[in-house]
Amino acid sequence: FPVTIPGAEIRAKIEERRAETEKRRNEYKKEFEQKKIELQDKRVEVKKEVELKRMEVKEFASSTRMEVKEKREEMRKNASSTRAELSAEKKAQAAAKLKEKIAKTSEQLNKAVDRLNESANKVSARLDSFAEKGVDVTAARIGLEAARAKIVSADAAADAVAQVPASSDDPRVSLESLKTATDNARKVIKEAHEAIVMVIKNLKPAIGTATTTSTQ
Repeated sequence: FPVTIPGAEIRAKIEERRAETEKRRNEYKKEFEQKKIELQDKRVEVKKEVELKRMEVKEFASSTRMEVKEKREEMRKNASSTRAELSAEKKAQAAAKLKEKIAKTSEQLNKAVDRLNESANKVSARLDSFAEKGVDVTAARIGLEAARAKIVSADAAADAVAQVPASSDDPRVSLESLKTATDNARKVIKEAHEAIVMVIKNLKPAIGTATTTSTQ
């Protein structure tokens, strides 16, 4: 014979299962909500950590840029100081070379003036000798005195070369001054030399005249 279950018992079992299902659903839902909250908390925490890291990186980058800027500024100052030192050293070297050049040029010019004085003295001695022989050397003596005046000017011009300052502040100006003084001294020395040559040249006719008179 088939077994029959009373309707009330069946409904009770259905309700029981429904209640268990609802309970499990609620538990799952509660568990899901809890995990959702935990996940949100983790997201917030991760976001904070990311933001903190970002701030740290930003601060580090800012600090690094500042250090780089300071180092660049320091390097720029050092480079500027080095350039100034090199410039001062070059100027000092240029001034030293210029000083040597002034001394050497002055020595050469003074020797030239000494040779002029020697030539003038020799000419004067010859005039004395010719005068003793009856030669009229009056014009020659006047010319010689004019030549000696030019020699004095040449001597002063040579001294002016020696007085040119070897400035380390602007060696180019000193070099230009040296060139001007040297050119002037050489010009005056040349004029003095030409004056002595002219004395000798003008003396020859007087010597010829005296020789002719003595032979007659």
